[in-house]
Amino acid sequence: MLSLHKTSIILSSIFIICGLILPNLLYLAAETNSGNVQLPENIEEIKQLGKEVGQKTQAELPGILEKTWKEDIKPLWQKIWGTLWNWFNGLWQNVIRPKVKDIFLKEVEPRIQEEIGKRKPQIEKEIETGKQVIKEEAKQETLKIGQSLWERFQALLK
Repeated sequence: MLSLHKTSIILSSIFIICGLILPNLLYLAAETNSGNVQLPENIEEIKQLGKEVGQKTQAELPGILEKTWKEDIKPLWQKIWGTLWNWFNGLWQNVIRPKVKDIFLKEVEPRIQEEIGKRKPQIEKEIETGKQVIKEEAKQETLKIGQSLWERFQALLK
């Protein structure tokens, strides 16, 4: 069975090849039906025919590719991805998510709570020491500010 990636490459290649060949075949069929089919007699006629076919292909190919994209490829991809999304979402909601939640509640959460219990006193100590350091720094800064204000006031009086 082909993988989705290989299948998409094959389908895209088929659409592109059909887009390149169909305009030329339509051009030849129109020429055949009109009765104007003449085999080229020299290189110049071959070059001219090649230029005409190339110009016709260049003019019609964007429209053909756009039509093919809008009518065939895009709806197919939307259907495929919509189906895959629904399948994966159902798998996640009904199978994977409950198992992950169960594993978390049974295995991970108790270990986290145990580690929190071990580290809580240490963290509380660090918080208290941090508070004390901040209080000391604040006292020192207010004393410096107060002294500098007093010095400024004294300097004004002199």
